[in-house]
Amino acid sequence: MRTSYFFTLVLACTLTACSTPPREDYPKDANSGREISRLEMGLQKAKARQYDLLAPYEFAKSEEYLNEARAARARDTNLDKTWRNLSYSRGYFKLGEQRVRERKDKVEDVLTARAGALNAGAHRHMRSEKSLEALDARFRQRAKNLDGNRDESFWVAMKNNYANVEVEAVQEARLGNARRLVTEARSNGASTYAPRALKQTYEVLAAADRAIAANPRREDGYKDQVEAANDAARWLTAVNATARSTTQQTAEQIARGVVERNNRMADMKAELTGTALEAEVNRRALATSAADLRRLKNEVSNERELEQAVANVREKFTADEADIYRDGDRLLIQLKQIGFQPGSAQVPEGSKPLLTKVKAVIEGLHPQELVVQGHADATGSANTNKKISAERASVVADYLGDVVEGVETEGLSDGRPIRSNKTSNGRAVNRRVDLIVTPTFK
Repeated sequence: MRTSYFFTLVLACTLTACSTPPREDYPKDANSGREISRLEMGLQKAKARQYDLLAPYEFAKSEEYLNEARAARARDTNLDKTWRNLSYSRGYFKLGEQRVRERKDKVEDVLTARAGALNAGAHRHMRSEKSLEALDARFRQRAKNLDGNRDESFWVAMKNNYANVEVEAVQEARLGNARRLVTEARSNGASTYAPRALKQTYEVLAAADRAIAANPRREDGYKDQVEAANDAARWLTAVNATARSTTQQTAEQIARGVVERNNRMADMKAELTGTALEAEVNRRALATSAADLRRLKNEVSNERELEQAVANVREKFTADEADIYRDGDRLLIQLKQIGFQPGSAQVPEGSKPLLTKVKAVIEGLHPQELVVQGHADATGSANTNKKISAERASVVADYLGDVVEGVETEGLSDGRPIRSNKTSNGRAVNRRVDLIVTPTFK
C-alpha cells in the first residue's frame, strides 16, 4: 500500500540531468486516475503555450515518468510504482514551469513569431513543417543558454526565420493547389504545347507570392492575387489539354473546322446587321460550348467555395487540435487532441468540448456525407489495433449524432500514422480520429 505522501519538492537537479530526480508527492486522499489526467492536461497546455521549447528536458522527463505511471497503474495492484512515477512526473513538471518563468521573457518575441507560424498552419504542409521542425530543434538546443545573457544575433535570426516559415505556410495553403496544377501541366508537356500560358501563370504565381510575403496576416492584401493565380493555373490546365488534343487532329480536320465556322459567320452577316449581328455572332460562336462553359463556371464556383470552406474551418481550430486538408471535393479533419489512452476508446472529459466544436463546424458545412475513421498507434497487435480503431470511430460518430444521415465509420488500425510512433507524443497524436466531410454549397 502507499506510504504517506506529503507535499515536497526536490529541485536538486542540473539543467540537463538529475542524479536524484525532482519529486513532488501527493496527499493520501489523492486519486491516481485523476492525477494522471491532470498531468496529461498540464503537459498538453504546456505544449500549446510553447513551454516544451523553453524547458525541453524537464517536460520530456515529466512525460516519460507519466507514461511509466500509466503503465504501472495498469499492472500494479498496490499502486506504489504508480505514485512514485507520478511524483517524479509532477516534480519535473514543476521544475519545467520554473525554468519557463526564468527564460520566457528573454525570447517572448521569438515565441510570438513561432506562434504566428503555427497559426498559419506551418505544421500542415510538408515544406513549412520541415522548416518548423528544424528551427524548433535549434531552439531546444539553445534554451538552456537563456539562463545567462541572451545571444541577440542568434535569437533575432530565429525570430526572422519563424516569420519566414509563417510566409511559407500561407503561400502553401493559398497557392499549393495552383502549384500542383502547374506541376501537372508541365509533366503533361505545357512547355511544348502551352509555353506562353505557362510563362504567364508563373508570373501571376510570383506576384501572389510577393503579395503574401508583404503581409501574410492581411488576407485582403493578397486575396485578389491569390485568386488570379489559382484561376491562371486552372486556365493553364485547360489550354494545355486543348493544345494537346489539337495536335492529334489532321491539318484537314483543323481547316474544315475553321471553314465551317467562317461559313456560319457569313450566313449570319447576310441576315443581320449592326449590334444584332454582333450579338448573334457571339451567341452562335459560344453555343457549341455553352454547356461546357456552364459546367466550368459551376466547377470554378464550387472550387472557390471549397477553398474558402477549408480556410474557414482551419480558423476554428488551433494547431494542436486539428489539421485541416482538402481531399478532392471533400474536407479532411484530423483530430489530434482527443487524448485517447493506449488501448482505450473512451473520450476524456477534457476533450468533449473539442468534439462539440467539431459537430458545430460540420453542421455549418451542410454535409452530404460524413466518414469517421479511427486510428491507433503501433504499440498493440494488428487485431487489437483494428478493433480499438473501429471503436474510436464509432464512439466519435455517436457523439456527433445526427449531423448527417448514415454516418460511415471505419477502423484503420495503425496503418496511417501522421507522426512517428517512436515517441510518446507521436503515438498520442496517432491515437486519433479523422473526419472526411463532403460539404454542400448553395
